Amino acid sequence: MIRHALARPIAVIMVFTALVLLGGISFFLLPLDLLPEVRYPALNVTVQLGGYSPGEIEQTLTKPIEAALASLNHLVRMRSHSREGATEFRLLFELGTPIDYVIQELRERLQPLQAQFPEDTRTPQITKYDPGSAPVMVISLFGSLDLVSLRLIGEDLVQRSLARVPGVVHTAVIGGEQLEVVIEPDLEGLRAVGLSVLKLTEALKQANIDIAAGFLHQRQLRLPLRSMGEFRQLDDIRKLGVIRTPTGSVVTLDQLAKVQFASQETETISRYQGEPRVMVTVRREHGSHIVEVTAALRQALESLQKTLPYGVLTEVIYDQGEFILKALHRLRNAALLGGLFAILVVWFFLRHVYSTLTIALAIPISVITTFGFMYLTGISLNVISLAGLTLGVGMLVDNAIVVVENIYRVHRAGYPSPVAEERGTQEVLQAITAATLVHLGVFFPIFFFQKKVRLLYQDLCYTVSFSLLVSLAVAVVLVPVLATRFPPPRHEARWFQHVVRWHRRQLLRVLRHHPFWLCFAFLLLAMSLFP
Repeated sequence: MIRHALARPIAVIMVFTALVLLGGISFFLLPLDLLPEVRYPALNVTVQLGGYSPGEIEQTLTKPIEAALASLNHLVRMRSHSREGATEFRLLFELGTPIDYVIQELRERLQPLQAQFPEDTRTPQITKYDPGSAPVMVISLFGSLDLVSLRLIGEDLVQRSLARVPGVVHTAVIGGEQLEVVIEPDLEGLRAVGLSVLKLTEALKQANIDIAAGFLHQRQLRLPLRSMGEFRQLDDIRKLGVIRTPTGSVVTLDQLAKVQFASQETETISRYQGEPRVMVTVRREHGSHIVEVTAALRQALESLQKTLPYGVLTEVIYDQGEFILKALHRLRNAALLGGLFAILVVWFFLRHVYSTLTIALAIPISVITTFGFMYLTGISLNVISLAGLTLGVGMLVDNAIVVVENIYRVHRAGYPSPVAEERGTQEVLQAITAATLVHLGVFFPIFFFQKKVRLLYQDLCYTVSFSLLVSLAVAVVLVPVLATRFPPPRHEARWFQHVVRWHRRQLLRVLRHHPFWLCFAFLLLAMSLFP
């Protein structure tokens, strides 16, 4: 292999150039994420029964459902929470469990129980738990208006505008105040006309309804007709005719009750830095790139700000895309600095520019080629995978340094190019291959970890292992080709010769007293085992 590479240097250079080009293209196509996508097979089950206390909910719904679901296949943990008007279950299954089949089995077990529940029990709601469903952006809405107006602006303008952004699957408004129609009946007036509160409630329900009235046919047109009976404004409720008196007059609702707007009872309070605000949360669609979605959301907010009422402002208080970019930029800077320091150390000892550049090429070639591997295997550019590349930067030049140094030694022995390159590489081929396999073996035990831990950290193992294999190919194939174009220096630096002589003297002293140094090494090992 080495002989064929030296015989076809242009082909070798073109192959590695193609790998770097494909890796560079793949880098711009890699999805950016904070952590590897780990999907835990979990389900949430919610059953609602209005008007029941937590104790009644537990006896009526929770315990029968627990008994029915306790024997589900592959079930690891089940948690239930009984609260007023509803019971909630969180079911966690073994990793790798086909969740769609579990949902079908779950529905079959809940179906017989529904006949035992009270009549007003709602149909059980089954939802998949997705850790990627957390909001990717939280937007704060504040200004000179009251909380009721801010809530309406958030629902009518902000929420609808952001929902149209590509990649957004759900938006929600939190906080603020909502208005509701409050009807306070006059009990004396109801008795006077012979009405009860129940009959008044039924009259309101029957009046507030839209009814389909058939179709209107006109030639080839078929137009649907609908009676629009829902209340549109407060006066429609006030002027609603409730009962007709024996004299023929109609008694309206405002004559029997006080009708007005009032704020709903506050269930959720949203504050930011101690100030009440309205929050809009945005969730992305599964498979969409977080950074692209958040960037599009920021552009939509800039356009939306121009249409908001005067004095109303928006502020992004959480942006997962920005957090991901900052984390990745820190790791990128650490990798660049680590690679730079590694190259400086190589140059400090070799003092030969061309040789240093030859060794330094192993870093960008290995890293960029790994981007292509990540794209083909579906690995995203996240903190774990990029940390693997950062940790491996220092090891990527090890093989190239050994090959270059041995080629220099063979050159100093009097062998010409390309014989020196071939002989020098073959002599250390077995050693650098074994060293690379040792590095790969360090990550092998991770495949015996728990599956959820393995899924989280396997990206680090794959990126480090592949980059090291590429660095081995660079050292064995590309470095000898480049060494023939840039001959090594014939003499070592004088200061390094002094270092070699000093090292030889120290080594001889250690070998003369090897029992003492062996005992000293075992003592250090024993001391390191105790806290």
